[in-house]
Amino acid sequence: MSRAEIKQLSREALRNADPKGWILLIAIMLVSGLIATVFDNILPLVLGVPMDYIAGELSSYNIPQWKLNVVDILSVVGALIILPFTLSFFRWALNTARGADNGSFSIIFFGFRHKQNMWQFLLMNVIFTVIIISLYLAELLLAFFLVALFSLGDSYILYVLLVLAGIFAVAVFGIVLSYRWRLTQFIMAEDRAVKALAAMKESTRLMKGHKAELFVFDISFILWYLLILCTFGLASFWVGSYVMVANANFYRKLIGEIPVCEELTASAIDTEEVRTDYEAYLSKNEETAE
Repeated sequence: MSRAEIKQLSREALRNADPKGWILLIAIMLVSGLIATVFDNILPLVLGVPMDYIAGELSSYNIPQWKLNVVDILSVVGALIILPFTLSFFRWALNTARGADNGSFSIIFFGFRHKQNMWQFLLMNVIFTVIIISLYLAELLLAFFLVALFSLGDSYILYVLLVLAGIFAVAVFGIVLSYRWRLTQFIMAEDRAVKALAAMKESTRLMKGHKAELFVFDISFILWYLLILCTFGLASFWVGSYVMVANANFYRKLIGEIPVCEELTASAIDTEEVRTDYEAYLSKNEETAE
């Protein structure tokens, strides 16, 4: 199935979506903003940490260290509470792409209802963050080591060049990793329980030979991203939901849910047929693993 066909199928699915993607995104944004406000601003104020201190004006206050530690912990907790909403949005995209029932706005709490996948989803984000930070720190240490090894004099310029080269290398490697694990969120948004590492491994298998294809697929949305700029961000709600459903259909294509044909038919988004095909796909993978 071509990029144009995937996009057409996605637009057709969006027209029948309940709730609409842009409405769901606004709802998630409002709920996430409320949670962030509570944990980043209101609770620190309750502890006696002023707003301008939180904003970075440090000199005029003498805040006990334990309060600062609690504020940092609250910020992390708030971010962790918001993450499951992301998993819910991936689930909405999958259901919409399949023509399945989202259960109206109850889909927003999917990430919280599926607790095992929720914790594994959080773990997956932690793993990816740790990997990127570790690569960056390793690059800084390597640059410092090379400067110390090959230059005993004024090595500032050389050090800067090595750091910039390392940052570029880490960025490229991070992009490759992100495409390798791009489907992890969709795998974890399925009904079945799955471990974070198993989902990352499955995504790696599915994306083998398809990373460049997905990269080109992403680039093909560039005019939609320009529309977001032209509308000062207002179009981001519709474009974001459209891109997410299109990515869900790309995932469905790789797992064999969408028939590879030139003409789109209603059976391509038939829920019962899709579920049967996907169960057969899972059974085949389990037999291969054994």
